[in-house]
Amino acid sequence: ELAGTKMYDTVAWAGPGWRVLMTDSKGLPAVLECRVGKGRGVVVMPSFERLVSGAITGSEQQIAACRQFWQNVIAYVVE
Repeated sequence: ELAGTKMYDTVAWAGPGWRVLMTDSKGLPAVLECRVGKGRGVVVMPSFERLVSGAITGSEQQIAACRQFWQNVIAYVVE
């Protein structure tokens, strides 16, 4: 369950070359990607890593969902 995850920073808009993969509750970009050489760069604004690392607390469902999110991101950028 990723809904309600805290975002400490925001992105106002995505410029040319950026693709928005996920938006926040206000419709602003939350996860973006761009091509970098032969690869891709990904910017993630929600603080999923803080739940996984234990820096902030959450339910076991939230933590499991955040772990899965990062596993998916890693798989996506290395494909």
